[in-house]
Amino acid sequence: MFCPFCKAEYRAGIARCSDCSIPLVDAIPKDESDPNFMALLWNGESLPFLEVICGELDRAAIAVATPRVEVLLRDPADRYHLKQVKTFSFVLGVFSRDLAAARKILESVAGKNLPPISLPPVGAYPKPFDESTSLAHSANSAAPLEAIVPILSSSDLRQLEFLEASLDGIDIPFRRIAMENGGYKIQVLPKDENAARQVVGEIDRGISAQAAAGNVEAALLHDEPPTSYFLAWLLPAAYWFVFDRFFRISNASNSNLPVFVILFTVTVMEAISVIGSFWMVYQALRYEVKPLRYCVMALIPLTCVWYYVERYSVRKGEQRLPISARIRSGPPTAS
Repeated sequence: MFCPFCKAEYRAGIARCSDCSIPLVDAIPKDESDPNFMALLWNGESLPFLEVICGELDRAAIAVATPRVEVLLRDPADRYHLKQVKTFSFVLGVFSRDLAAARKILESVAGKNLPPISLPPVGAYPKPFDESTSLAHSANSAAPLEAIVPILSSSDLRQLEFLEASLDGIDIPFRRIAMENGGYKIQVLPKDENAARQVVGEIDRGISAQAAAGNVEAALLHDEPPTSYFLAWLLPAAYWFVFDRFFRISNASNSNLPVFVILFTVTVMEAISVIGSFWMVYQALRYEVKPLRYCVMALIPLTCVWYYVERYSVRKGEQRLPISARIRSGPPTAS
């Protein structure tokens, strides 16, 4: 057995749909040629009007379905095209065979009891909805129709789903309402407004705190690149020049420059280069975010002097801390 309006399936022996209060049928009607095909009669916000029209339809012996909007929005086919238009709290549906008579009653009640409302012509429905562009409705199918206080309007589906999950986690009923601009708004009960707005505020602060934490973490692990490589090639060139002069002079018998002077100079430069290479590797491994390039450069004679000028002497703030200390400290947590 099936409900012809919301298409819910029931076991044999049940006569009416618990959501729509409409008699069940053996099979879901496929088109208007089926006498059990249901049509959307009215969709609005006025509870007094709903009660009056239901009373008039009952007196006319016209079966009427009165489900919650959420029940119809669970249908992925969206047969009544509620996802692409502004969705109100209350819905009325009737069998297509009763649609003309029901509309006359609806127009009569609207003209007598309330200001005139806009009624579509019989059989007029929106164009088929492109399901690929649809957005999921609230998973909270038990959301009451009295949830009329808006707390958030957005077209960001991820933001909406995150808020809905947060509200559902603390048992705050809600509804998602489609807006004309293509976005959605989340509505809650008046009694839950303050608590729901606190949740929205906490989510906003949480997102901001996460963004700020990400910026702080990036700053902690950020190092400015070297501004110049001039000394990185000048000093090794001078080193090899002195070596070359040493061998040339040592092989020349008529040299006026004592060999021990050249030998002393080369020895000092070699000592500085070796000790500086170990120091540079230590500094790179301890303080650099990407140490490999500096460890390789440490193999070149006297690049330690360039490293001291371009890297060691210009470190400021967090860059003076070892990498391990920066990672342990991390970004500050939001209180």
